[in-house]
Amino acid sequence: MVRRVRSGMVSLALVVACAPHAQEQSREALLREIEALRREQAAMQERFDARLKALEAALAAKPVAASPIAVSLLAQTRFEAGTGLAAGFLTRRMEIKLGGKIGRDLDWVLMFDPAKSTRLATTRVGGVVTDVDVDQRSRMLQDAFVAFRPGGGWTIEVGQKKVPFSKEGLQPTDDLEQTERSMLNTILRFGDARELGLQVHKAMGDWTFTGAVLNGVGETMNARETDTGKIVGGRAVYRPSSVPGLHVGLAAMSGGLSDRRRERLGGELAYRRGPLTLTSELASGFDGDARSFSGYGSARWRVGSRWEVAGRFDRMNSELASLSDGNETQWTLGAIYHFDDKARVQASLVRRQFRSLPHRDAITVQVQAKF
Repeated sequence: MVRRVRSGMVSLALVVACAPHAQEQSREALLREIEALRREQAAMQERFDARLKALEAALAAKPVAASPIAVSLLAQTRFEAGTGLAAGFLTRRMEIKLGGKIGRDLDWVLMFDPAKSTRLATTRVGGVVTDVDVDQRSRMLQDAFVAFRPGGGWTIEVGQKKVPFSKEGLQPTDDLEQTERSMLNTILRFGDARELGLQVHKAMGDWTFTGAVLNGVGETMNARETDTGKIVGGRAVYRPSSVPGLHVGLAAMSGGLSDRRRERLGGELAYRRGPLTLTSELASGFDGDARSFSGYGSARWRVGSRWEVAGRFDRMNSELASLSDGNETQWTLGAIYHFDDKARVQASLVRRQFRSLPHRDAITVQVQAKF
């Protein structure tokens, strides 16, 4: 028994004596393993850096692909007939639009219409023609501008494009509810007119603001400016997120050119709910001493997936000498049948009532396709 106790004590003494040596060996092995991992990590980092440099060099040597050019076409052909109007077919529009990006923040747009036919513009004083020139609005080139989008809701556009006036005037041509716009845009040309200049847009929540400095209000389109006077204008649009479908806008333009002043002031109101869209605009202005006023109200109703019906009441009172009768009222009924989202046929029946001239009726049937 005594021998066993002594033997156990000797064994315990040997274990205690060897423990420090074993711990020392374990620590050295761990340090060697850590050092090996460090060397392996350094080698992996070197390989990663080398491959990254090779990739950067390959990307730098590779030519940058050109920005794709978007191309679209809008074609409108119509048949017209009515009082004092020779019945016949007409290519109303053949708009070819090109666009693309220049880098990350720059866009460009070019649009021309080969269907345009050059017309003459006359200037009358006391009913007598005093000047004849080419109507610049009948030129083939329509839009030609560059847009810079630096972020923060800002857009800066330089070149030729539509003036910032009238909701209907700025509405895309392929989405009009009638075959023609109202008189404030077709006869008075307050809106739906293009001009060279600078336009700055800013989106702020429910608001969108536009400021513009232009050569004119459409008469100098596609022409070199020869007048030191400029047109200054602006437009503000409010679309409250709390009332979806509501649109309220106000626009103004003013300037003094050498031959006569131009002033425009207009308000716009629209509301869309489900298949129904209601729109109204009022506008007044001066061209020299001649004052003009116009306004319209329209309703548009979507019937199913293919049909739309629309009606419009339109009123104009103008002192422009170029008009045979500046006091006119128009009643328009229209219908649209959509084949799909690219093609449709549209018809409008118009009654024109004048103060001093007989009334006139006209019907227009138009086929539209876009690609």
